[in-house]
Amino acid sequence: MFNFKNNLPTTLAKYYNKMNWKVLSQPQTPSTRDLNFIENQYYGLIDTENYSVVPNEQWLSSLTPTEPFEQHKALKFVVSAFNDLKQNYLRACQSGLIEKKLPFGDLKVVKAYTPPRIKYDNHIGKLFTNFNTSYIPNVVGINNITSYDDYVNAFFRLISNSNQESAISLSKFNKTYSSSVLDSGLAINYFDISMDDDSQKTPIIYAEGYKFFKKLCINYGFATLHDNPNILLFDISSPAAKKYLQNYGIANTVDLFSKCFIRTYNHDIQYINNNINLYYNKFVSLYPETIETYIHCNKTKQNRIIREQKDYFHNISFDYMLEKYVMIRNKEESSPLSAGKERYIIKKAKYLQKAVDKTKALGYISKEFKDQVWNKEFGFHDYEKKRKKEESFEAAALEPSGEDKPKTGYYQQ
Repeated sequence: MFNFKNNLPTTLAKYYNKMNWKVLSQPQTPSTRDLNFIENQYYGLIDTENYSVVPNEQWLSSLTPTEPFEQHKALKFVVSAFNDLKQNYLRACQSGLIEKKLPFGDLKVVKAYTPPRIKYDNHIGKLFTNFNTSYIPNVVGINNITSYDDYVNAFFRLISNSNQESAISLSKFNKTYSSSVLDSGLAINYFDISMDDDSQKTPIIYAEGYKFFKKLCINYGFATLHDNPNILLFDISSPAAKKYLQNYGIANTVDLFSKCFIRTYNHDIQYINNNINLYYNKFVSLYPETIETYIHCNKTKQNRIIREQKDYFHNISFDYMLEKYVMIRNKEESSPLSAGKERYIIKKAKYLQKAVDKTKALGYISKEFKDQVWNKEFGFHDYEKKRKKEESFEAAALEPSGEDKPKTGYYQQ
């Protein structure tokens, strides 16, 4: 029995029970994908060049066209493959090859594409709410924010002075644990269970016909997730997936990301800008006026200031936002680049913006930071470092020593 739950009393109990599931629950086969292993954790969230991506919503299609109040969506080729899978699954049930009962039932879609922008806005909203209700009153001082510019400058000072690694841009948020494979448009949840309760997953993997069900999924380009067997993942590298991709004019993985996804760096600055406007207006609603104290002719005087709302579509100077965007991206990655390197990136980005366009400038900045995703603990570079270390230890253990060394060749004195 698998008993992992987030509310287990000790860290050791959590670790033991989680490893119990990891090792004993399901064998690692082509029909089962482990999204916790290095690059798999970013499946559908970064493209082949490590840029953060989100689905192009023009490529989304409804999974439940006959149920207008359940607008579950996925990428078009995923919908086609799932419809074929479901049709043949129900046919297998009718012929007695598999029993049509829970946890599979009618393969009804419980959840599918989840717009990353909604989760990102909720996340950034919490940061700004804390900024408005705690940081400004307790650190900056409400009376020190007398204008929109004061608010903007205080926000960016907070980020610049912070020692915490927090996602401010959508590009970074998309690579955090808050993201899900469901955000990619490549996955479908067909059974509603808690992701953090392994005991609820047991009925699926031990269900009669589960092995047959997984084989059926492979034939239509789907794999089940090792840690979440209630989720079907469209495996874009699967031979069975090829025909569904080709039906929509997608030749390979590069083509897939080029046509069906959008790189998030194109929208990062605008989203930050819009949230500044939104939460500045909320700040004004909380504190509509202030008293400015100043000295004039050796006398203390006061000036009553009425804070004014800002148009939601107001755009802060792009040059200014470029500078702050570079700072944000560096802070989000725990500041791997020096201040000098930051200044160089800003200078070149401004040149590209004037010589070419904004997209080119944003693409250049993102290029400087996109590979940092692998520099984290348990990332690809960390894995490679540990692997090479293990190999060097093995080589040292096999190397002859002392009198056993040959007297000629490499070891000749």
